[in-house]
Amino acid sequence: MIEQVLSVVLVLLSGFYGALSPIYLKKGLKQLALKKYQNMLIGVFIFSTGLIPLIIALKYSELSMLYPLTGLSYVWTAMYSAYFLGEKINKYTWLGIAFTVSGVLLIGFSAFM
Repeated sequence: MIEQVLSVVLVLLSGFYGALSPIYLKKGLKQLALKKYQNMLIGVFIFSTGLIPLIIALKYSELSMLYPLTGLSYVWTAMYSAYFLGEKINKYTWLGIAFTVSGVLLIGFSAFM
């Protein structure tokens, strides 16, 4: 049981951290014309290192329980986009986020039953 809880925490950390990757990639794409690659490299680094906690978690728990939790990275990416990039999150995006969180919760609860 403790391994499952730890696995869930690792997957959530992976998503929270890994959702920063598209933010840096987006910033980096804007700088390509200036031949500045720092943000692109940071984005690739975050993407690849963000997989490490997920891989470790998969060793100790079931894929069918853990992988749906990665869907929460959409939530973090939307939040990060609003905060770091100044993007507007409209009501449909919020509705989609609510459905995503609901689905993740349903799958998560079903895994413990």
